Amino acid sequence: MGNVSTMMRRELGAYFLSPIAYVVAAIFLFTTGMAFALGTFQGGGEASLRSLFEFWIVLILAFVLPMLTMRLLSEEMHTGTIETLMTAPITEFEIVLGKFLGAFVFYLSLLASLLLYPITLFFLIVAREQRKASRVFLSRALQRRASLWDVARHIHTFAATLVDRVYLFTDRHDRLDLRMQDRDVVLDYLKAGQPAIILGSHLGSYEVLRAIGMLRIRLPLKILMRQGHNKTITGMLNALNPDFSEMVIELGHPSASLRVHDSLKAGNFIGMLGDRAGENERVTRCTFLGKEAVFPAGPILLAHACKVPVILFFGLYRGGNRYDVFLEKFADRIELSRERREQEVQQWMQRYVDVLEKYVRLEPFNWFNFYDFWNEYSETPQPEAAQQKTAQQKTAPPETVPQDTDSR
Repeated sequence: MGNVSTMMRRELGAYFLSPIAYVVAAIFLFTTGMAFALGTFQGGGEASLRSLFEFWIVLILAFVLPMLTMRLLSEEMHTGTIETLMTAPITEFEIVLGKFLGAFVFYLSLLASLLLYPITLFFLIVAREQRKASRVFLSRALQRRASLWDVARHIHTFAATLVDRVYLFTDRHDRLDLRMQDRDVVLDYLKAGQPAIILGSHLGSYEVLRAIGMLRIRLPLKILMRQGHNKTITGMLNALNPDFSEMVIELGHPSASLRVHDSLKAGNFIGMLGDRAGENERVTRCTFLGKEAVFPAGPILLAHACKVPVILFFGLYRGGNRYDVFLEKFADRIELSRERREQEVQQWMQRYVDVLEKYVRLEPFNWFNFYDFWNEYSETPQPEAAQQKTAQQKTAPPETVPQDTDSR
């Protein structure tokens, strides 16, 4: 089986070294996407994927499969490698089986991409609150009334980033096109031995930070997050990569504050999110997309307490397998006065929100806060609004870690 496995990997790699894989994938995804859009909401408003899988897929594959397989042996003849292949210590059966498996694996990768459509349709039909939150947000971000198609695109974008997490957490980053902007923002602090807080958001994929940090710039990184927020996703990520749990500092654990300080002292950068407040967390109010919303005060209080710089991070999904990573220097040091702490925390967070809004306008469909962000329509107040406390309150000292960075 060693020869078969080698032949399969050789054939699979050959697809991606030539234009054939990208041409076939583009044709397949475009035609199935059009079939989904045109055939799903037909027939008296019934939402169904039956026509996609019973008719369109069969028709599309009648053209796609020959495009994948007709080159398996003809390419060997064309390049003159058939003689080398036939004289190698491998049987004809192993050659044929290896080539078949290579094409089959590529074909399965195309079918796997179709999982995005059922996920999108499921949320459109079942997830009423998420659908409503998406429409409210997109209407603000796009500055027009969002359509059902806009909401479907929003959910589809989220589903695409979920699928990409499999590659990110299994260290298959070579499958993704990760483009990093302004890496010197981090490298300058790294070379100087100065750790920092890397503050992100639920815009795009924060998981890209781990891929970029660990592989591209060798960034020592710890993630401050609440793993219990979504136990299913956290369990899946830990199963995909057991090393992930070693990077996490559990928010809410009695030792969280001490671990953050120890990690910074050891030269580790601390990753966290700054656009979603948790229950019983100190918050402040900032203007976002034209209306006030609740944001956590934790990132600013933590930066002040630890006396470290703050860097802003945005990993925007651009479609396909491409992510653009943006880094911005936010502050070398955040100092808060005791007398005006509440106002100063609000001013610092408003600066963060202004930058966040800039990138939201750039890629609005990357926004993955699917809840009543402005507390406009919920029958019961959101936990963030119901439990809000101002940064002026003294119920928790600045040295605590009051930030909620979850696994979505």
